[in-house]
Formats: sequence, structure tokens, C-alpha cells
Amino acid sequence: MPRSEDELEQAKRQLIRLLRYRPRSLLEARAHLRQRGHSNRTIDAVLAWAEESALVDDQAFARLWVADRLARRPSGKALLERELREKGVSAEIIERVLAEAGLEEEALARELAAERAERYRHLSEEERRARVFAFLRRRGFSSRVATKVVEELRVPTQAASGPPHPAEGD
Repeated sequence: MPRSEDELEQAKRQLIRLLRYRPRSLLEARAHLRQRGHSNRTIDAVLAWAEESALVDDQAFARLWVADRLARRPSGKALLERELREKGVSAEIIERVLAEAGLEEEALARELAAERAERYRHLSEEERRARVFAFLRRRGFSSRVATKVVEELRVPTQAASGPPHPAEGD
């Protein structure tokens, strides 16, 4: 049992205030309460209450995290898995949520690669491909997907897409 009802209520208020900004995983909530100096008993009691009240739910958190990432900063499966693991979400929940999301990695990688390649029009084909590949890998796409997408990539160089040269003798 917590040291006092006051400590329990204070911890609940701190957790609610934290959750106003964005949903949190159970691990994040625990770390926040620990950082605030609460005892393990108080933390356990508050988190049990928060789970019963559905204020903290790792599966709902993971669903929201994936949806937000795909909408704001599209990423591959590996990066999403790593971020969720860092937030303390279990492997089973991560697997289930990513399956539910129906992530079409190759299509997403193609879209991102085309956008990024446009920025690199001024570079040689080789350098452009290398940078797009590195970008896709940083965004969590597997080497297989990044390689396939980069091999399919067709972006004309800046010189090739510039205005035509006037014909000689005109």
C-alpha cells in the first residue's frame, strides 16, 4: 500500500497530467512516476488503477504510435518495432499491431524514395542511389526492400531534364 492516500492521489494527478500531452506506454508511465520520487508500491497501485481505467494500455498506445508515425514520418517495420520496444511494448503486441496496420513496406519505400530522389537530381545516378538507399535504411526499411526500390528508381538528372539546347545553325 502507498505511504498515504495523499501520495497516491498526487501520483494519479501527475500521471493524468503526463497523459494529457500524448498516450504513454506502461514503461513510460512507470519511469515518469519513478522520476517523480514515488515508491514502487505507489507506482504499482497507480498503474494498476490506470490500466483498469484504460488510461494506460500498451496495445492502444502501439496502435496510435504506428498510425501517427505512418501519417507524419513514414517508416519501415524495423524502425517502428525498435521504437515500440524502446517504449516498453511487448513483442507480441508489436507483432499484432504491425499486422493490423497492413504496412505495405515496398509501396511506402517507393513513395519515399521518389520524393527523396527529387532532392538529389543534381547528383550523379550513383550518388543519388546511394543516398536514397541510406535514407531508406535510416527510416527502418530492410536492405532487401531498400535495394529493390533503389534498383527500380528512375529519376532523370538535372541536366537531362533541363531545357533543350538550341539546334545548331538556327
